[in-house]
Amino acid sequence: MLVDAELSDYVLRSDDRSDLFDPLARELLETEAVRRLKKIGFLGAIDYCKKWSGKEADRRRHNRLEHSVGVALLAQKFALTAEIPQHDRLTLIAASLLHDIGHGPLSHTLEPVFEDAFEIDHHRATRRIIKGDSIFGREIAELVSSYKLDIDEIIALIDGNHNGRYAYLFSGKINLDTLEGITRCRAIVGPRPAFGTALSIVERWAQSGTSKLPETDFDEFWGLKHTVYALLINSTLGLTMDTVAQAWIRTNLSKIEPLDFYLNEWQMRRKYPELFRLIESAAYDQSKLRGELSSKWLRVSVQARRREYYVDETVDLVSVSDIDQRYKHKKHSWTVSFAEILEKQIYREM
Repeated sequence: MLVDAELSDYVLRSDDRSDLFDPLARELLETEAVRRLKKIGFLGAIDYCKKWSGKEADRRRHNRLEHSVGVALLAQKFALTAEIPQHDRLTLIAASLLHDIGHGPLSHTLEPVFEDAFEIDHHRATRRIIKGDSIFGREIAELVSSYKLDIDEIIALIDGNHNGRYAYLFSGKINLDTLEGITRCRAIVGPRPAFGTALSIVERWAQSGTSKLPETDFDEFWGLKHTVYALLINSTLGLTMDTVAQAWIRTNLSKIEPLDFYLNEWQMRRKYPELFRLIESAAYDQSKLRGELSSKWLRVSVQARRREYYVDETVDLVSVSDIDQRYKHKKHSWTVSFAEILEKQIYREM
């Protein structure tokens, strides 16, 4: 296992899975549906925002498999530190590895279009894959059942509907998924280290039990989440690339099939190369992009968003029930034309 000194700037790679020691985890990683996640980008179209060319966290493209293994490592760290029973540990690790298994190509970017057109999103797809009702067959359902784990319990954890002792590890505003994902996003933004690591926070969280939570860690994490949304997720560049991808799919919807949601990104690119060419134009040459788009696309209304994450210091962090009260956020949205978004993005690049 990694020692504390190595955790200071550690961000998991998809080939760093050896620390998951449970046989169940290793077997799940060999299933077709989980292996597919290595070819599903972590953030969506914004994953193509630059030409990645290195091994460091800010110089390579991240994928959903890396994130899922990262969440599983957090679950394992929590379970071992808190000394929870083996059955509960396996349930948490299975839920961690499977929680994003239903993400489609380009992740959150294309999901709104697939949901509108075919009533499918990653939540529905995740349930179908785990239960054995998808094109991937019953491989995962049979594997999970062979370990005497309850499929419905795993799905309830993933959906945030579980009412068991460890449900808060998935359902709260600060949970294993967000701890890993936001820390990973910060590493993508640039080489400056984040406040700490998700693994070290989870270890202190497990040591505290459900009382005397690591308030300083959680406060700093919540501030980090604010930064990540401002710099990356809700950035003008991200909005530009999402809008281009969604507009292309909606324009070419007659070519799109519901089963495309189960493709990996490499397969999607081979099938629809024009989509990815436009995404890359949005990333590298917005001036050229504007000349390529129809006036209809430029008039499309776009929902720009901003989120503010803040700590309500009047709420003391005594137990897990206080997490959702202390950590809050505000959403702001407004409508602009895509042409206006492009103008801002072009200006940003000048």
